[in-house]
Amino acid sequence: MVMGGAWIFLILKYGFGGIGIIFICVAIGLIISNKRKRGVCTQPVPAVVVNIERMDSTSTDGIRMVSWFPIFEYWYGGISIQKRSSMGSAHQDFYIGQRVQLYLNPQNPNEFYCPLEKRGALQGTFLGVGCVSVVIAVLIAVVFGI
Repeated sequence: MVMGGAWIFLILKYGFGGIGIIFICVAIGLIISNKRKRGVCTQPVPAVVVNIERMDSTSTDGIRMVSWFPIFEYWYGGISIQKRSSMGSAHQDFYIGQRVQLYLNPQNPNEFYCPLEKRGALQGTFLGVGCVSVVIAVLIAVVFGI
């Protein structure tokens, strides 16, 4: 039985531990997904950024956020294809008219990845937050003996 105010530390320990594990699992999922995409998207094709889509959203705290998604145009099998990137960013990392190299899935030319997109930063952020949260949970357990 937890006595006095120790229940607060117990909640903090499991809260930080749970959040940490969730963030680490998301990071692992992103890493696996990106490895899979790089494994199947092997066909290099030149592409051009033909547009940049702005997406506005508001967090539950009322904070307004803007994300920018490049729209690429490329040719494959004699067909012109325009696809929006699934990876947006808080800053305009691309500009209209920019030439880039994409890698397509030869079995599904609508699936691609762009090496210039900062996918690693997202994985690193989730992994870092997850690890820090787990370390905090362990410290709470060790310091307070809970």
